[in-house]
Amino acid sequence: MSTVVLKLAVVAIALSAGAGLKVARYGAPAESPSEAALAHATQIMNAHGWREVTKTKAAASTLHEQRAYTRGGCQNPVIVAALAGNAEGAQFFRIQNGGNVAFIQDDVVAHPSGYERQVQGVIRQFKRLAGFAVRPAMPVIAIAPAPLAQPGACDGPPRSAWQSKHPEAS
Repeated sequence: MSTVVLKLAVVAIALSAGAGLKVARYGAPAESPSEAALAHATQIMNAHGWREVTKTKAAASTLHEQRAYTRGGCQNPVIVAALAGNAEGAQFFRIQNGGNVAFIQDDVVAHPSGYERQVQGVIRQFKRLAGFAVRPAMPVIAIAPAPLAQPGACDGPPRSAWQSKHPEAS
């Protein structure tokens, strides 16, 4: 009889831990895009001669927080957005900007990794359960047009400028 009780206890612990992780993920308010990530993007843009021209009305009509930057003599802006963390957000950003986009997730990538974000989230949850202070996850930064290794004057900052890791919150 004690083995049955032990098995039930293990199952109850596993269910409680799983339910706790689900409540933490879905029960908490949605993670808002981090101002630190957008501030980092603004620093990079400013260092390369681009200035923010985001219009409040335009920013309110998107699914994610984004900013537009222009440079004297350039017709098209560079759009930078903070994506709160799902693949659908990345796809909407890609569609909105004609497909010429890149994402910053520890490096410049063509597609952000949901798997990597999930693993980081689980690690963050275990740290929280262990009593460590854990700050919210930094969002993926999306850029349109995608940064080039050798950009022209109106193509935005070079790819190398974005490869410096944005400030971590974990």
